[in-house]
Amino acid sequence: LAAEDTFFASLVRILGLRTGELHAAFAAPTDDEAFAPEMASPEEVAGWVDGVLAEAGSTLDLLKRRGSSLPDEVAPDVERLLGLREELRRSVKSVAGQNFGVVKTRHHGDYHLGQVLVVSNDFEIIDFEGEPARPLAERRKKHSPLRDVAGMLRSFDYAIRSALMDLGADRADQLETLEPWVRLWKERTGRSFLDGYREGVGDAASYPEDEEQARALIGLFTLEKALYEIRYELDNRPDWVGIPIKSVLDLLEDGEEDL
Repeated sequence: LAAEDTFFASLVRILGLRTGELHAAFAAPTDDEAFAPEMASPEEVAGWVDGVLAEAGSTLDLLKRRGSSLPDEVAPDVERLLGLREELRRSVKSVAGQNFGVVKTRHHGDYHLGQVLVVSNDFEIIDFEGEPARPLAERRKKHSPLRDVAGMLRSFDYAIRSALMDLGADRADQLETLEPWVRLWKERTGRSFLDGYREGVGDAASYPEDEEQARALIGLFTLEKALYEIRYELDNRPDWVGIPIKSVLDLLEDGEEDL
């Protein structure tokens, strides 16, 4: 088991490495305006934060309206999250309070485990058209590539929690017992991915020189993605909404370490 765990961590680190190399390539200087890196001012970064604040409010409002129709097992987490509205706002606004700019580039835009192929214990990244539901102009728009990092971290979370869902409601007692192991798996997997990413991205202009700023942005974009997932699941798969709700609660619990 230890050998398998080491092999998996090594594989995830390679995925992080390739992701970092991809973002370094996107950040390379070029005369092509469509791909040239650009500076996002502190005001623009503050605008990103305002966007997440708005999404947080609309998501909690939607969750409150739909709460009574959701599965009984998610009710405690729903109520807990609804009661943390102000804590959620403070966590998001803390990023804007740092008042920093960042270099933005083109990025994948729809990055998750379904967008990579394992080839000879390495990875090929596919499907660069961005989220199909978004307009082409928006998909071409430059942003911080750390949004891709957040997307992959969220994909790891879905992978482990969807596997646990397969255990079924008749084994719900085991799910509670397994929760500490889920958190440990997520922590180790995320760390391996980020270690590889940091090596791969190197000194690319799109990666903030201040590691605290990098962590703040990854936390912001991870929360942005989880909020989107709550809305998506409410509209399409209500039985799955507990996955992103738990993730938002985890981010708030971790506090400044993640946001």
